[in-house]
Amino acid sequence: MLSKQNKLKGIMREYGLTQQYVADYLDLRVTTLNRKLNGKFDFTKSEIDKILILFGKTYEEIFFTDKVHN
Repeated sequence: MLSKQNKLKGIMREYGLTQQYVADYLDLRVTTLNRKLNGKFDFTKSEIDKILILFGKTYEEIFFTDKVHN
C-alpha cells in the first residue's frame, strides 16, 4: 500500500511535474516540499486545497489511504 506521500509523488510523476514546479506553485522551498513529501512535515489546509486544484482530484484520491492504525 502506498503512503499518502508516495501517492502524491506518484501523481506528480504521472503529470510530469517536478518538485521545483510544485514547490513554486505552493510558494514553498523545494526542501520544505521534500520534507512534506517524505512525511516529516504536514501539508497545511491551503496547500492541500492548491494541490487538489492543481491535479483536479479529490482529497481522498490524493491523501486518503486504506491503512488503519491501531
